Amino acid sequence: MSHLKKLKMPPLDIIFSVLFGAALVFALWKCPFGFGSYDDAFYLTIPHRLSMGDVLFADEWHVSQMAGLITTPLVWLYRTITGSTDGILLSARYVYVVFHALVSLFCYLRTKKYGLASIAAALSWFLFAPYDIMALSYNTMAMDFILVSGLLLATFETRWCWALSGLCLAGAVLCCPYFAAVWFLYAVGVGIHILWMRQKTVANETSSDILSSSRLLWLTAGAAVAAALFFLYIMLTCGIRGVLDSLPHILSDPEHQGMALTVKLQNAWHNLVHCHPLFQYVLIGFLVLLLVLLADRNRKTRRSIYFTASCALTLISYTLFWPDAVNTYYNAIMLPLLFVGLTAFFLCQQRPWGLFVTLFLGGIVYAVAVTLGSNNFFYAISMACAVTNAVSLLFVGQLLREMVEEQNGSASITWPFRAALSAAALTVAVLLTLQVRVKALHCFMDDPPSALTFQLQEGPAHGIRTTEHRAEVYERLNGELQIYKTLPQGKLLILNERSWCCLATDPMEYATFSAWISGENQAALDRLECYYQLNPDKTPDYIFLSKNSLFDDSAAILSAAQSQGYTLTESEFSYYLAR
Repeated sequence: MSHLKKLKMPPLDIIFSVLFGAALVFALWKCPFGFGSYDDAFYLTIPHRLSMGDVLFADEWHVSQMAGLITTPLVWLYRTITGSTDGILLSARYVYVVFHALVSLFCYLRTKKYGLASIAAALSWFLFAPYDIMALSYNTMAMDFILVSGLLLATFETRWCWALSGLCLAGAVLCCPYFAAVWFLYAVGVGIHILWMRQKTVANETSSDILSSSRLLWLTAGAAVAAALFFLYIMLTCGIRGVLDSLPHILSDPEHQGMALTVKLQNAWHNLVHCHPLFQYVLIGFLVLLLVLLADRNRKTRRSIYFTASCALTLISYTLFWPDAVNTYYNAIMLPLLFVGLTAFFLCQQRPWGLFVTLFLGGIVYAVAVTLGSNNFFYAISMACAVTNAVSLLFVGQLLREMVEEQNGSASITWPFRAALSAAALTVAVLLTLQVRVKALHCFMDDPPSALTFQLQEGPAHGIRTTEHRAEVYERLNGELQIYKTLPQGKLLILNERSWCCLATDPMEYATFSAWISGENQAALDRLECYYQLNPDKTPDYIFLSKNSLFDDSAAILSAAQSQGYTLTESEFSYYLAR
C-alpha cells in the first residue's frame, strides 16, 4: 500500500493532465479543417526542395528560408517512408501538434512551483498557433525554441542545460535572424552586472545568477556549435560566394521591400497604438498605472489595488478585441496580458528575475525582431507576445502566492485581496475562453469548421477538409498536375501562386527562386530572369501556366517560351510547355 501511495499523482498534476489531455484532443480534432492553399504548404516547400538536393541561398530566395533546414529531415523521412508527398500537409499538422505539446509539457514541468499559474501558462501556450496556422514554421518553431531556451537557462543549474539553451537559441535565430541581437543584449547585461557587483559588498534585489558569466559562456558554447555546423553546411553547399551573389536578390523580395529599421519600428508602433480606435487609451492608462506604481515606495501595501487595476485594463483590451477575434484580431489575443505580467513582476517581493530576463525581456526582443523581418507589423508584434503572455501568467502566480501567504498571517481577508483574486481568475478565464473560442471557429484563409464539409482525397492535401468550391479548384488543379508524374524527371517551373502545386508534382525538381511567387506579376518574371542568369542549371525543362493566372500577359510568356524551343500543349484550363 505504501508503494501505491507513492505513485499517487499530486492534485496539480491531475488537474493539468485532465485539462491538457482535453486541449490535445481538441487540437488533434482541429487539424484536418481548413485549406489556405498558400502558407502552410509553403512552409513545406523549402524542406521539400532541400530534401531533393537543393541548397539554401543559392537555390531558394525567400527571406524565411533558413527555418526550412530544421524541418528537412522530417520531410525527407516522410518521402522515404511513403514514396510521395500525398497527405503531407495533414501529417505535418499532426507533427506540429505533437512537437508543440511536448514544449508545452516541458513548460509545465519546469514551472510547477507557480501552482495553477503553470497550468494556465502551458495551456495558453499550447492553444495558440500564430495566425492559427498549425504547422512547423519560422513563427511557431521560433517561439517554441525561445520558450525552451529561456526555461533551460533560467530554471536549471547545470552547464549542459545552459549549452542546450544555446542550441535552442540558435534554432530560434534560424527562424528569425534578427533575434541574434538577443545574445548581444544578454552579453551586455552580464557585463554590466559583473561591473556593478564589483562595487557592491552585498547583493541587492536586482542581483541574479541569470546574469552570471558562467551561464553566458555555456550558452555561447551551445550556440557556437550550432553556428559552426551551419557554417560548415554553407561551405559544403553554396559557399560564401554563392551567399554573396544571392543575398541582394533575396533582400529585394517584393513583399519585403527594403525599409529603414527606424521607419519599420515607427510603422509598427503606429499600427500597435491604432490597432483599435480605443486601444490607445488602454495604453495610456497602463502607462500612468505603471508610473504611479514605480513611484510608490509603499506599493506593497497597495499591490492588490494596482494588480486589480492592471487586470481591468487587460479585460478592457479583451473586450475590444473579442468581437473580431475570430478574424482580424486573432493574434491580438496574446498582447493584453503583458500589462498584468509587468505589473505583477514589479509587485512581487521575490521577483523571478531569471524568467524576466530570458522570457519577458527576451519576448520583447523577439517582438521587435520579428517586426523588423516582417510586413505584418501589428499582427507580428501581437503574435510574438505569446512569449510574454506565458511568462506573465507565471508572474501572476508568484504574486498571488505571496499575497495568499500574507493574508494567511492576517486576522481577516481584506476586500482588496478578494478583488485581486477575482480579477486574476476572470482575466485567465477570459483569455483561455477566447483562445478556445477562436480555435474552434477560425480556420486560416478558409471558412469556419462547420462549413468545411468536403474532404480532399488526393495529393499533398489529402485528408484535409474544406468548402465545396475550394475542393473543386484543388482537385481540378491537382489533376492537371498529375501529367508530370508520367514524364521523365526534370526541372519544373510552376507559374502559379498556390505553393502546394510544387508538392503535388513530386519528384519534379524546382526551377524557381521560390514556391512563393509573389503576386504573379512582372516583378516575379524579372526575378525569375535574374535567377536563371545566376543559376543557368535551374533553367526549366517544363513550365506549367494556368489559364486563370494573374500574370498580366500570358500570351507574351507563351510566345517567349516557344521562341526558346519550348513546345506548347494546351488543355481546357492550363498551358503545358516542354523542351
